[in-house]
Amino acid sequence: NSAEATTFAIIKGIDHALAQNACVINMSFAGPADPGLSRSLATARARGRRWRPSSSSWSEPPIE
Repeated sequence: NSAEATTFAIIKGIDHALAQNACVINMSFAGPADPGLSRSLATARARGRRWRPSSSSWSEPPIE
């Protein structure tokens, strides 16, 4: 099994977390910034959700 996921799968997970009214979304990423993922995280942020990336390599700062 691989721990890798597609952008589509990650966005679906974020959408599911929003639908379940999750307050915090904890994720770990490596690699370059992804515009689609950034838009999905911006949507979560606009809905008052917080996200905390586990990796220091993520290009956007975490929301406090």
